[in-house]
Amino acid sequence: MDLREVKEFILDISQYIITFLIFIFVLIYILSLQLVIGSSMQPTLMDRDIILVSKSHYRFTDIQRTEIISFENEKGFLIKRVVALPGETVEIKNNQIYVNGKKLNEPYLKNENFIIDDFAEIALEQKEYFVLGDARDNSLDSRTFGPVKKDEIIGRVIAQVWPITKFQTF
Repeated sequence: MDLREVKEFILDISQYIITFLIFIFVLIYILSLQLVIGSSMQPTLMDRDIILVSKSHYRFTDIQRTEIISFENEKGFLIKRVVALPGETVEIKNNQIYVNGKKLNEPYLKNENFIIDDFAEIALEQKEYFVLGDARDNSLDSRTFGPVKKDEIIGRVIAQVWPITKFQTF
């Protein structure tokens, strides 16, 4: 190998290393792929679906009602829908969710033929969110473990990427 070939080799290797480092940076700080485990978000997300989570989204915008989030608490990694925001009150009575005393409109629920227990009104503190699974009768959510704290939130679910035939953005 002459000096020119060594320089070309180093240049080629450095391009692969830089590409790899950028990929790792994106996976650690910006996006992640997550596997949906369980049926609590059906029919929106099914067991074994793969979703894309934006880890950086909430650095620039506030969490909004109805967004699907990924978070980690004592129960593990979970995916749920935000139904109430910091400073709001939430209660469940007669199969309906009330936020600040007003019935919550939930057009994303395709099947409302479930029966859920009443849940006494609670007031959310700053940086607390009340989350529920779309399959309300089959979900481990804020009714069980309480509000989710902002620092437990990994990011916003921005797309369902697998199976490819069900690709959708949120």
